[in-house]
Amino acid sequence: MATSTFTGHADKVIAVTLTPDGPCSISASFDGTLKEWNIKQAQELYELRDHNERVTAIVTLAERRWAISASEDATLKIWNLQSTKEQFTLQDHFAAINALAVTLDERCVISASDYRTLKVWDLHNKREMFTLQGHSREVMALTATPDGRLVISAFSDGTLRVWDLETGEAIASFSGDGSLGACTVYSDMSTIIAGGALDRIYFLHVEEI
Repeated sequence: MATSTFTGHADKVIAVTLTPDGPCSISASFDGTLKEWNIKQAQELYELRDHNERVTAIVTLAERRWAISASEDATLKIWNLQSTKEQFTLQDHFAAINALAVTLDERCVISASDYRTLKVWDLHNKREMFTLQGHSREVMALTATPDGRLVISAFSDGTLRVWDLETGEAIASFSGDGSLGACTVYSDMSTIIAGGALDRIYFLHVEEI
């Protein structure tokens, strides 16, 4: 197996994702920067730097060719990958942001924080739509369902919740043993998968949500 190693960050790389049109990837680091890399040429193309603290998560938007980064500075920054410039900043969290998810239509981004809240943002109008709350500990992971109606959150208190993005209400929940740190959902929305402490992975059957 052929391998390439990219170096250039000054601290831990916490997240990576592919650019919408490839063959490039974007890395997010605790050094407060994002870097875009040409995978075939094993070369750094450019650096994005404007966060004041560690970058903790990143997602990309295919149609707009944007990247969205989250940070311990409690902000989300939206980057134009064509101009390599910051488009705008979203801020209203009171603590570090740990996770991001984007709806399939790219209309909304959901952010999760140490303040035990999720916030749903309208990317077109550049504003917060509403806040989702109901957990006793920080949010560790997020995923949006393929139809864009729901978002699933995993928390360090061991709970998982399914939220309706139209009403802002929690419509289902699950409690595991120990902290939950990851979650995803099948494309047909039949099963939610969550992983966490105690070396366990949970497969949760979804009924008519």
